[in-house]
Amino acid sequence: MLELIAIVGVGYAAGHWAASEAHKRFGLSAASYKSNRWWWRAGIAAAAGVPAAVGFDDYFYGI
Repeated sequence: MLELIAIVGVGYAAGHWAASEAHKRFGLSAASYKSNRWWWRAGIAAAAGVPAAVGFDDYFYGI
């Protein structure tokens, strides 16, 4: 069970980090992300998993 929690935590942190990099390096703004969030979520979830998508989302919502 602890391994599963660790895997989810790493995925969430990776999504949060990726959002930070997208914001800094590529200029992705919160307004731009929020207007297209469902496309971003679907793409990230397909590529990296749901925890990463949630981490990416939380970054732009300030959580």
